[in-house]
Amino acid sequence: MTTRSLLAIAGRRWYVIVVGIALALFAFVLLQQEGAYTTQARVAFIGPGTTRVGQTDDGKLETLTAFAAAVEREYHHGKQSDRTSENATLYGAGLNEGVQVLLPNTGGQWQMTFANAAIDISVVGPTPEWVSDRRDAAVARVQAIATRLQQQSGVAPAETITTTVIPDAPQVGRIWSTKSMEARALLVLVLIGGSLSLGAAALVDGAVSRRRLRRAHTVRPPVTAAARPAGGTP
Repeated sequence: MTTRSLLAIAGRRWYVIVVGIALALFAFVLLQQEGAYTTQARVAFIGPGTTRVGQTDDGKLETLTAFAAAVEREYHHGKQSDRTSENATLYGAGLNEGVQVLLPNTGGQWQMTFANAAIDISVVGPTPEWVSDRRDAAVARVQAIATRLQQQSGVAPAETITTTVIPDAPQVGRIWSTKSMEARALLVLVLIGGSLSLGAAALVDGAVSRRRLRRAHTVRPPVTAAARPAGGTP
């Protein structure tokens, strides 16, 4: 089929093209309305005898960081956790639904440095309630692991490492696509919708043409003498 014939079909069956592109635009609007939501939390570990984050001296900070790393490993059942870069988000990494629990890395990709006695929790999901529930569940599990590890080690109450959550309540934000991402998505949907519509127009045009040919070649049976009305002219 040549380009000229395709253009001719598009001209004859323009309504099919219009419906297809309209459906593509409707799909684009639905995708925009879905969106994604995100929330974060930091579970900071506080040394014995202190009440605020940052009061621990440098000598104890290394111990607290090592303990936070042990909690992270226990959270992931001893497996190495998947890490994004320090400034990357789960949504930016291509996830629309997920939870990430990590010891914050202040180093680079090849040499990691864990200088903060804390565990960062990031959540992305379809609704504010979904991300808030996952955040609270992850925080509760981190705190439970920290308590259990110290109980198993027989740590005295005076030497117990405590935790604090920053912020203490979930702060949910909605993720919006950038204008360039929206423009690319719209262009792709229109191209796909136009291609599918052109194919549908060709099918419709072929079906109509075949039906017309069948009608044109249909021959009515001749009227016989027996079928003529009485008194008719022979």
